[in-house]
Amino acid sequence: MTGSDLREHLGLLRGTALYPVMSHLFHKKLRYPETTLYIEGAAVAPASRGQGIATRIFEHLHTLPYEEFVLDVVDTNPGAVRLYERLGYRECERHRAALGAKYKELIYMRRPGHR
Repeated sequence: MTGSDLREHLGLLRGTALYPVMSHLFHKKLRYPETTLYIEGAAVAPASRGQGIATRIFEHLHTLPYEEFVLDVVDTNPGAVRLYERLGYRECERHRAALGAKYKELIYMRRPGHR
């Protein structure tokens, strides 16, 4: 994502102000190979939860030609952990939260893909 992308979607002032703050997130190299799809920050609006939307999204993602899928979820979201387990994900590691976070640990989960 570029500064002009942010300005287009967030407006001139917000896009310009946020780009320096967020550019390190958009341009950092992931620790996973290109054969792994890393999913960060999946969410469904509260009013739409329980309708199978997340399941359908993930089922579609799982049709993509990746050897592995990895996601992270906070420990304060046990419903999401249960969903991911039903979809074939298994916990592979945990990291302590940064000071001041609203959760204690970030849980990483993996699922095999196409081989």
